[in-house]
Amino acid sequence: MGEVLLPQAAQGGWPKQFLDAGASGFIGCLWNITDTSATAFAIAFYNRLIAGIPIGEAVRQARLEIRKQAPGDPSWVAYTVFANPLASCEVGITEEETPSPTEGLRELPEGPFERDGIRLAHRFREAIAVSGDFYNVIPWEDGGVGLYLVDVAGHGLPAARQAMTVKQVLSRAGEEWGTGEARRQLEKADRLIAEDLSDRNVAITMNFIEIDPGSMKIRYANAGMPFPLLFRAGQNQPEILKAAGVYIGSGYSRYPVRPEQVELNVEDGDLVVVFSDGIPEARDPNGRHFGQEGIIAAAARAGTECPETLADEVMRAVVRHMGKEQPDDDLTLVVVRIGEPSAKLRKARIQTLEEIASSQETLELSLMNAENAPHVLHEVLRPRLKAWAGDQGLDETRARKIWCATWEALQNAILYGSRRGDVLQIRLQRTPAGGAQIEIVQPRLWPDWDTQLEESKRHPIEPGGEPPLGGTVVMLDLSSSITGSNQGRRITMHFEC
Repeated sequence: MGEVLLPQAAQGGWPKQFLDAGASGFIGCLWNITDTSATAFAIAFYNRLIAGIPIGEAVRQARLEIRKQAPGDPSWVAYTVFANPLASCEVGITEEETPSPTEGLRELPEGPFERDGIRLAHRFREAIAVSGDFYNVIPWEDGGVGLYLVDVAGHGLPAARQAMTVKQVLSRAGEEWGTGEARRQLEKADRLIAEDLSDRNVAITMNFIEIDPGSMKIRYANAGMPFPLLFRAGQNQPEILKAAGVYIGSGYSRYPVRPEQVELNVEDGDLVVVFSDGIPEARDPNGRHFGQEGIIAAAARAGTECPETLADEVMRAVVRHMGKEQPDDDLTLVVVRIGEPSAKLRKARIQTLEEIASSQETLELSLMNAENAPHVLHEVLRPRLKAWAGDQGLDETRARKIWCATWEALQNAILYGSRRGDVLQIRLQRTPAGGAQIEIVQPRLWPDWDTQLEESKRHPIEPGGEPPLGGTVVMLDLSSSITGSNQGRRITMHFEC
């Protein structure tokens, strides 16, 4: 992207040359910018332009997007457009019918989707190139919902065009599609798309889940998508919903196969995680996949009771794994909780954490490494720590830092310093200087604890950035200092006043 000086623009220059040659518009910048900024702007701008947004509004939204990505970089104000601001782009279909490959996100509310017995959180991060993921939820009159994800193979404009066509076909199908048995929905979608799609060689993967909180059943059918995960209430190890099926759009009538369907009974508090292949196939700088294991590890850290908390943790973990903000493929994630966590589970959470002793300046607790430990930390320890900080006269900002660092330290202790059934000791103490000291004793050795702490110190967190090495860096950033003893079994975080 070249530099466009205003005096040159007034006299002619690049804008005039392109417009005189027949270009519909020209976008330039008022000073030299970096490739990183230009790439981010181009992605944000063209994704919106392809979606049918007028060029003037697309430029405005793209500016705001890169300002949000890099708050300290003034490049967002450098971009200028020479075109009719109301002009829009037509990609293969008419402007009135142009849906965006990511419009499934816009069809759902920004926050969680809720109805009786169902709470749903959805997250989406666009790829560096335009791709073909979209998803939607269809509420049913009987109280259930249908949820589907679609992923058109490939990247760039061809994939985006196909995704637009598929979404358009499903949107105009009306009552013919979207309600009823999951397997039948994939067969209907296959027929509708095969009738409309000109290219039968395009691979379109799709799944459909029907969730019925009335009968407490879910039915899942799959056509080439990654298998969803079902976390039973209070459990950190999921069941894998294994169902196979060929790609849709080529016409099942051409093959002697039908999409498989899985039917399961569910209980209050069970949670389903549905995702596109961009998440498990995300690679770190060494080429290692994030994998299904990465999602399960994120669930162990965040717990499986709150869909929003789990969804946010998965997306943060994928970004940390990739080591970059912009993925190579769309990251699409939908998390659904059926019903509410049971009273039995709430009681178990309280028993996992016990108060051993307390005085005016000290609070001692024990935490069992149990499947519901992450939930206990949020629902029981967090308010208890906040109350203790208030009693000590610590302000809200300091209390929040202490909680965040303690949360991350306990995640390390659960994952690395203990096994299921082990008990960890937590000691909060006010220091004579007016600060605070948090001590965590774990029964097992945290492998390479000293190396991890030292390595983390070499990667300072940029303002507003994500920790490059996860919880250890958060601990270092929020606390004044950290000391370890007994080969990492005792970790002490110091917070100065």
